[in-house]
Amino acid sequence: MDTKWLIALSAIVISLIVGIIASRVIRVMMSKENRPEVVQAVAKAVASLVFSVCLIIGLVIALGVVNETALEQLPKDVVAYIPRVLSAAIVLIGANILGAIVTTILEQSLGHVSTTMRRRVPAIARGLITAFAVLIAASQIGIDTQILTLLVASIFFSIGLAAALVAGLGARDVAAELAAGRAVKRLLQPGDLVAYNDTAGRVINMHSVGLEIETGEGQTIVVPHSDLLSEAIHISRSEPIIDDRSNGDEASDGQ
Repeated sequence: MDTKWLIALSAIVISLIVGIIASRVIRVMMSKENRPEVVQAVAKAVASLVFSVCLIIGLVIALGVVNETALEQLPKDVVAYIPRVLSAAIVLIGANILGAIVTTILEQSLGHVSTTMRRRVPAIARGLITAFAVLIAASQIGIDTQILTLLVASIFFSIGLAAALVAGLGARDVAAELAAGRAVKRLLQPGDLVAYNDTAGRVINMHSVGLEIETGEGQTIVVPHSDLLSEAIHISRSEPIIDDRSNGDEASDGQ
């Protein structure tokens, strides 16, 4: 192997080793408990920056050893490339600020929902903003974003399809329970004693998708309406069901 390539490879390996050691030392020093919280929070980012700087130095040295002409052209290329990098940085910083604002608004407006939804919805919104910002920043730098755009679109399409399937299947089950509930409400009323299979108890409430029953052990269970319709049930009425039509006939006969 040519001596130049050996020197270039040695420079890259040495820069990697120095970068790993320096980044770990910086991270440990900045993460100590006696350090301010701000310093501890940026310890990981600073360590990554130190590692990147060491690696860049090694690559520049290797480039200068292998091709001096390319090294001479490098400053001009860097200067010409800086505006693109700055544009991409502005886009990412703006997206980060926008994501923080949107997250704050969503967290305040979703106070009535569950904790899981309050945590997931802002995270999804911020992820969407970040994904679009990365695509725009990549296009500013000059990277072909067609593959990235297709990848992001396929991910969002898969998520949307999965959500639609879950919602559709769930809605079908709920619709079936609602239909069964209309039939059950014609047979039962609160206060009735119900027994089916190994379950027995008194009906205390009738919900849209289930029957709330208080068992003899003092426990309350909710039984789906479809379960009641699929099994033979024994009913003891709390009050007799009066037929309004028969009352009307008797009233008309008395007149």
